[in-house]
Amino acid sequence: MASNIAKVLGVSLVAAGLQILGAAPAPAQQAQPAAAAAHPAPPARHAKAAFGGPTTLRGTIAMVKPDQSLVVIARTGPGEPTSPQASWTQTKARGTGEVVDQSKMTLTQGPGETDYAFKITSATVIRVNGKKVALADLAASQNQPATVRFTAARQGDFALSIEVGQ
Repeated sequence: MASNIAKVLGVSLVAAGLQILGAAPAPAQQAQPAAAAAHPAPPARHAKAAFGGPTTLRGTIAMVKPDQSLVVIARTGPGEPTSPQASWTQTKARGTGEVVDQSKMTLTQGPGETDYAFKITSATVIRVNGKKVALADLAASQNQPATVRFTAARQGDFALSIEVGQ
């Protein structure tokens, strides 16, 4: 009996030493029920993979690409970063098209604009003037103001809803 106790204590001491060194799992991790192993955790949902909750953005529809399931919204104004714009003039010779004279290039700060690209899924609700429309129909609303409700995820910004008009 004393040798059985020594064997049990020896195994327990070895297991405890391995746990301290980080080489063995803790006893709670060792004894997993068979039911837990048979039923793996469900895969993460799209909403759980997002960074925070849904966000709303207002801007102008700059581009609609139904074949790529993509909508680009542009925001302009003093709160957006400015973009440099270069301009110059050239005079070309008649007949040859050779540049005869060129003015100096002038660089000015253009209006602040930021473009946001949104991925469209089958769950995205698109409304134009209160009516539900398809993504292809949204192309007719280019250059119109819109509100996009979206979630930001590692895979990109996914539009939950797009509202044009109203």
